[in-house]
Amino acid sequence: MKKLITLIGLGFTLSFTSNAQQLQAISTNTVDFRCYTLLTTAADVKQVVVSTAAAGGVNVQMFDNALLTAPYYGTNITNGIYVSRGTYTTNVNMSWTNFDGAISTFTNTGIVTYNITNAGATNVLAPRAVFVQAANTVGTYNTDITFTRGITLWVSTNASIVLYYTR
Repeated sequence: MKKLITLIGLGFTLSFTSNAQQLQAISTNTVDFRCYTLLTTAADVKQVVVSTAAAGGVNVQMFDNALLTAPYYGTNITNGIYVSRGTYTTNVNMSWTNFDGAISTFTNTGIVTYNITNAGATNVLAPRAVFVQAANTVGTYNTDITFTRGITLWVSTNASIVLYYTR
């Protein structure tokens, strides 16, 4: 029985280690106040390395977006026009007085149907991560951030950025 339990445990261990994903790296050198799309697919960022020049510190913001075109610009998301429809039942109570002065009350069940048109909107995305690095230094940040659309960076000045991620 002990051997069977050991073999089952070994089988589970091998199946989990064989499914482990390899870390991939992507690096870029950035220029003042720009957005950069690094990936257009989903990724789990495990580590970020930011290094700056002697000129000054850098602010790096990471967004879950893969589009740099208008109206997105890497930091926005746009919803199109959409219609919400719904139906619900309710009771409708009616009372009235006839010519003889008698009050009549009726309770009926009614079905209400509504359509609401929601206008399109462009909204600013909240950054998934923000890294601030002092001048002429290298910072290594261990993270566990999931990006579903892609990875877009906004940087405030020149920097070298390396992302280690899995898909």
